[in-house]
Amino acid sequence: MSVRYALSVIPDPRFTARAYRARQLICGQYACWAAEMHPLHLPLLEYLACPDNQIDAVVAAMTAAAQDFLRDHYTRAPLPPWAVAADQDSVYLDFTDARSYQQPLLWPVNRLRQSLRERLERIDGLPPLPPIDPENPPLRIGLLEYAAIPESVFAAAAAFAQEVVRDLLLPRYTSHWQLQLLRFESAAAGDDWNSGAWAADLRFQWLNAIALS
Repeated sequence: MSVRYALSVIPDPRFTARAYRARQLICGQYACWAAEMHPLHLPLLEYLACPDNQIDAVVAAMTAAAQDFLRDHYTRAPLPPWAVAADQDSVYLDFTDARSYQQPLLWPVNRLRQSLRERLERIDGLPPLPPIDPENPPLRIGLLEYAAIPESVFAAAAAFAQEVVRDLLLPRYTSHWQLQLLRFESAAAGDDWNSGAWAADLRFQWLNAIALS
């Protein structure tokens, strides 16, 4: 069994409920279930390798980063506005507003991610964190992932996603609700968590949650 972890922001429940419903409709319409194998979450650090004896240290780092976030009153700042975007075989809600990268880590959610990275990198024995593009770090919620469908059908799926999100009146802005630590298990993934093989048998478990509002 291969095990990985994620530190993720959960948006406020009203937004999350509508985004979850959109994901259900899109995945069901195109019979592509990889996105549905995950909880509805906005990953900050995803598919982290971590020895069992370091989980407490990760929770401590997570707690300290959340306390800094709350102390600095970032809860009053919304997440960046989303857009429905598509690339290769995935459709997603993209929170990566290009304007937010004119200054480093302008959005509070990226300050939170940077704080988490810095704290985790100081934990002895923790494997290296997955690299991210510092100029344009991903900030997205998957609506359709690893869709092995023809190109013309995928284009239709991306257009369908746009209409579903519009019809469900997904709020243009949302707020940080919780910071959560998740544990993923998959025998099919092996050591490769970037190709979608985990979709065959993924299981997840919430290990910790800290309020961000």
